[in-house]
Amino acid sequence: MSHAEASPSRAAAESAAAAPDALVDIADRIEAAARDGERLTVACIVEAIGERSHAALLLAVSAAAATPLSGVPGLTAISGALIALISAQRLFLGGPLRVPGFLGRRSVPAGRAREAARALRPALAWLDGATKRRLGALFRPPALQIALGLCLVSGLVMPFLELIPFTGSVIASAVALIAVALATRDGLFALFAAIPWLGLGLLLRGIL
Repeated sequence: MSHAEASPSRAAAESAAAAPDALVDIADRIEAAARDGERLTVACIVEAIGERSHAALLLAVSAAAATPLSGVPGLTAISGALIALISAQRLFLGGPLRVPGFLGRRSVPAGRAREAARALRPALAWLDGATKRRLGALFRPPALQIALGLCLVSGLVMPFLELIPFTGSVIASAVALIAVALATRDGLFALFAAIPWLGLGLLLRGIL
């Protein structure tokens, strides 16, 4: 990592092994990791949030792709690759997330990452209060595997959607809703994910 790239702060690094206690902690950790340097790498984000925090990482990546940060060239493709990687490892392997070096070295402007984290904080804080454990059957096989499979497929198609304005953000918002459900065990938000997917289908039908 070059001296111009941000590395996780000491506090973020110390908390890397533990899953965030609340959704708003995700924004706090990203902002802390982006305080130093001009660029924030994927590896820094993974370390700051926690390699074992699959749902939190999935939410961080998909939410970023659904914000104005998606305007950074190539971010939709990078986000899609990460979403596919996180989903596949959670679905088939489990354990800590392993990010290939070439992907871990990809980066975004640290300032834009801080802005995105601050923009997401109110929504995440609201979700912390609005979510609760319900529809537990959605977190048992085969429903859990179906949800992760949909995230995997979404991540795989996102790089191609970068050519069509807004479509990448729409599908990222669907993944973010599933990630919220996984992180909070609130199955209602997994059902909400059908809305952006349906909207994307109608949008693509109109374009094609």
